[in-house]
Amino acid sequence: MSKQKEELRTTYTIKGRDFPIIIEFQYDLNGILKVFKIIEGAFTDKFKNWLFHPVRFPYKEATMNSWKGINNIEVIIGTPVIDFEAFYNTYNYKMGKLEAERAWKRLNKTEQYEAIKNIKAYEGYLKRKNIAKVYPATYLNKKRFQDNFNAY
Repeated sequence: MSKQKEELRTTYTIKGRDFPIIIEFQYDLNGILKVFKIIEGAFTDKFKNWLFHPVRFPYKEATMNSWKGINNIEVIIGTPVIDFEAFYNTYNYKMGKLEAERAWKRLNKTEQYEAIKNIKAYEGYLKRKNIAKVYPATYLNKKRFQDNFNAY
């Protein structure tokens, strides 16, 4: 059985100041909601109607960011881990780890974030074009993560 690769996510934990509930929202690196779960408590009808309003429900991370200004809600943000192991596991092509780690260390933080974020688009491109995946070190050294894979 192959190990399923984990997708990096940003987690928002919402605590109600005026209602007894804790909710977790997890967004992928493109800002799309992937997980919504109740950690503690239960919905009141009033809160349920407020939360599931079509304009207010945070399907996109940008909507969740607007919640920070709401008085009776506490928003706690957990950022995804951006390190070599996260990249290597997300890239999921276990070849040339030492070379890939060296290439990773040469990237700045913004490039590291982009490298992880764009893996999914890269894999979609490979599938559409029926092209083999390059070694992780090549992906990093050639900065393939900066290519516009969705244009092809």
